[in-house]
Amino acid sequence: MLTIRFLSLLICVVVGVTQIAISQEKQVVTLNLIKTTNDNDFTNDFDQMLQLSPLEQKMMSTKAPYNYNDYVNFSLSASGVEPNKMVESKKKIDQLISQLKKELVLRQISENTLSRSDHILQLLHILIFGQYNSKQNRIDQIISQHSFNCVSSAIFYAIACRGFNIKITGVVTTDHVLAQLKLSDTTKIDIETTVKFGFDPSSKTGILDQFGQLTGFTYVDPKNYGQRQEINDHQMLSLIYSNRYDQMTKQGQLKEATALLYRAYLLAGDLPFTSNTWENAINNYIVSLENAERSPDALYALSKLVVLFPKIDKISQLQYSIYINWTQQLVENEKYQLAITTASEGLTYFANDILLKQNLKAASLNRFYLLSKANDFEPAFKLIEQMINQFPAEGDFQTLAINLISNHAKSSPFHIAEDIFLNSISKFPQNLKLKELFAYHYIREAEKWKLQENLSKGIDLLHKAQRESTIKPFQSMIRPKLLSMLNNLSLKLLNDENYSQAKITIEQGLELDPNSKPLNNNWDVVMLQWGQQTYNRGDFKAAIQILVDGREKSKKDRQTFNQLIEAYYNETAFQLLDAKKFEASIIRFEEGLKLLPKSTTLKHNLEVAQSESRSKK
Repeated sequence: MLTIRFLSLLICVVVGVTQIAISQEKQVVTLNLIKTTNDNDFTNDFDQMLQLSPLEQKMMSTKAPYNYNDYVNFSLSASGVEPNKMVESKKKIDQLISQLKKELVLRQISENTLSRSDHILQLLHILIFGQYNSKQNRIDQIISQHSFNCVSSAIFYAIACRGFNIKITGVVTTDHVLAQLKLSDTTKIDIETTVKFGFDPSSKTGILDQFGQLTGFTYVDPKNYGQRQEINDHQMLSLIYSNRYDQMTKQGQLKEATALLYRAYLLAGDLPFTSNTWENAINNYIVSLENAERSPDALYALSKLVVLFPKIDKISQLQYSIYINWTQQLVENEKYQLAITTASEGLTYFANDILLKQNLKAASLNRFYLLSKANDFEPAFKLIEQMINQFPAEGDFQTLAINLISNHAKSSPFHIAEDIFLNSISKFPQNLKLKELFAYHYIREAEKWKLQENLSKGIDLLHKAQRESTIKPFQSMIRPKLLSMLNNLSLKLLNDENYSQAKITIEQGLELDPNSKPLNNNWDVVMLQWGQQTYNRGDFKAAIQILVDGREKSKKDRQTFNQLIEAYYNETAFQLLDAKKFEASIIRFEEGLKLLPKSTTLKHNLEVAQSESRSKK
């Protein structure tokens, strides 16, 4: 049963709890978090736990029925005999089988399968089966301790018979195991190996009473099909693993116990009539890790198991529960980066899960704001970029990215800020807000230069902004600022009597906006004052050229330009006339009339000059 409480996703604060209770029969665990990193020792141990030895691999791959030697070695391995003791243990069993053969010869037992099978059981109870012990599952300990239970005695008996080429299989009931001699599909003989005369117990009432007193179990007749099932060599050995699993679980050795049932499941799947299913074993093991507050270890184990056993739904359920609860705990404990990593990992298994995505968003936003507050822009941008890729349909993350870019640019030198904007625009080429901010960034920097009374730098910057292709849609922001600064610079140059630069500056502005009133006004003032100054310095020709140029572009005060041109031609022509330079005076009046053909003053004075010239001849 899953109990979920949703995590509220806020921009500044994350509150609420998303928790899932994991239950299996009577076990319930609520996940908590303290440990934050996977333990390499655990990963190594767990990987080793899943690693089968060469003998185990052979046990899994060899088809039943096993031959005698394989059956001995496999049963010793399943019993937990260390590799360095295998040879010695097998040697003891081999010696016992040799002794059995001698005893059968001495007793003159016929080679009849029924007779031999019966006498082998009796001899085992005489030679090796000493004391019944319900907890004694190991084959090697029958040799060393002479104790046995139904599982170990049935397998030992099957091994002994295999030494005589008699194939004994097994029968499992809800609480007991028998050996079985299968003579044909219809002729099958049960063998109760826990008692000396247990061969074909259905025909021996007294033996059944002895069996019940010894084991506490009730014999299940072959006719009771619903309470018994035949099993092969693989399943017989799985019973050893399963019983050892029970014992180790009760001792709290869950890792070792899980390793045993893993091998049992690989060997024979889930056994009939058992609660020791592999699914339950996985659940119990994961619950034990969670009780020990080892969520990373639990997730590592599940990541391995889900690959090995994709059809066991419980593994995915456990994974999901832990990913949800652990990421929530990480968020609440402000371990945002680990929460992001874990939630992202979880989404590789549960790609469309709303809760995992919610926890990922919460962790990412909190982490993002911490990084932004610390002006740690590079990891903050990388994080928000990941979120944009993760949630492409949600515009809020791109908005956060744009705000981050803007803040980063504000706190950076201009040349670095330019790179920040250009790189960002390449990643978000359709985002107009980002381009608008870039345009404004140029304007703001230009304003800084203006405040520092360095209008030329500001103008150069705005000219650069005009050439920047990425912000073409926002030239309407750039142009007015550039015109204003060009106008201001022209006034400054005018005040400094730097007329030539003032002229160039105004021309730049008029190229952008030929109808700018301030620039057109300043054009007239600059050109008129420049012409007057030049004339006053005695440079008549230069003054006239300046006035002619000024008049050509003047949109407001062409009359004043004409008046000055007329006055300068008139004055200089009379100066020549007074100096008796009649021809030069006449030429000067004629030149003036070329620029001002309608000037009555120049026409009249030209006639005066011509008249005086004639009178002197």
